[in-house]
Amino acid sequence: MRGRSRSAAVLTGLGLAAMALVASATAEAAGSATIRMAELPLNGDVAPSSRSGLDINDRGQITGMTESAAQRGQFRVVRWDPAPGGHRVRALSPYQEGYRTSINERGDVLGRNGADLVIWDRNGQVAATVAPVPDVKAEWLLSFNDRRQVMWADGIAQLSGLPTRAVRWSPGGRIDTSHPPEHTGTVIPERLNNRGIAAGSLWGAQSTGFVWDGRTVTAVLGPGGSEVSSLVGFNDRGQSVGVMEAQGRMFVHHRGRSVDLGDLGGGWAWSHPIAAHAAINGKGQIVGVSATASGEVHPFLWDKGKMTDLGTLGGPAANWGDVFATAVNDLGQVLGTSKTPDGESHPFVWDRGRIHDLHVPGSISTTATDINDRGQIVGTVTTQSGTRPVIWTIERS
Repeated sequence: MRGRSRSAAVLTGLGLAAMALVASATAEAAGSATIRMAELPLNGDVAPSSRSGLDINDRGQITGMTESAAQRGQFRVVRWDPAPGGHRVRALSPYQEGYRTSINERGDVLGRNGADLVIWDRNGQVAATVAPVPDVKAEWLLSFNDRRQVMWADGIAQLSGLPTRAVRWSPGGRIDTSHPPEHTGTVIPERLNNRGIAAGSLWGAQSTGFVWDGRTVTAVLGPGGSEVSSLVGFNDRGQSVGVMEAQGRMFVHHRGRSVDLGDLGGGWAWSHPIAAHAAINGKGQIVGVSATASGEVHPFLWDKGKMTDLGTLGGPAANWGDVFATAVNDLGQVLGTSKTPDGESHPFVWDRGRIHDLHVPGSISTTATDINDRGQIVGTVTTQSGTRPVIWTIERS
């Protein structure tokens, strides 16, 4: 891995029956950083093997779903709050069908409560009923901000099964996108920022990105007016990250200007138009993947015009699906997935020039789904005994 050091998490006392995952279990000395892992309590429930995505805010509050041990297939929305010695869990909803959850910086949680999409406040009370639960096909397009505004995809087309408009709900009411009249195709809302401005993609005969302030939809084109296949990131500064699929390029757009991100020497940088395989943080740093001069695919961190190769975990990296970069926080810490020499996909975190393998030795699989601006990462560990939600903390020295 070209000038970068690699370390693997050293875990002690890991067990889930055979290996006990205890709350201060993991300590990894990584030169200038220590990574610690702790298990999140379940209070008699089990962690679902699917629909287990966790979301964490900068206070260290976490939301997700847990599954009834007695009635498999029945889930409830929960929030974990920091407490002395770890976290405590609070159930917010009754047991029900599963649906995506999200948490904002106030500690409000967005999720399903029966037939409705609701917001729970930091005290665990329902603060607002947003709407009937949107079509499950589009739950991955939900976005929730610190103003308690919610955006989702609506108007699912019968033939394609894809959405035809975006909706922004605020405590003051609901607004539907008024996209350009010439556009009659698919609308993919990407993110609603904390200013209430949304960004996404319009797919059709002429695909483009868009920015929507609740009144006007403004088209986003690539450098030189190039067609945009998808916008894949958007921050509170109004900077958006786009993909030009035909050219195999990525760009950043801000204040009417689009700039190509470049590449790692292999001629392309790209992200899947829907899957979360690129991101932008509040400082304008961008992560994605690019081809290198040797033909491998590596994750990158782009900052102020410079693209840094983050390396891999040492495994196959010949194809786009071998490695991903999925999140970057305001400390410049990058979360992603890479293959190891034995061909397994492991989650990693990159921090100040080092790439760290987060996989728990002896487990069947380890996932990492989100990272906050304090260097806390949430995910799951699965062993023969089942799946457990966990939190890693990066402690810089």
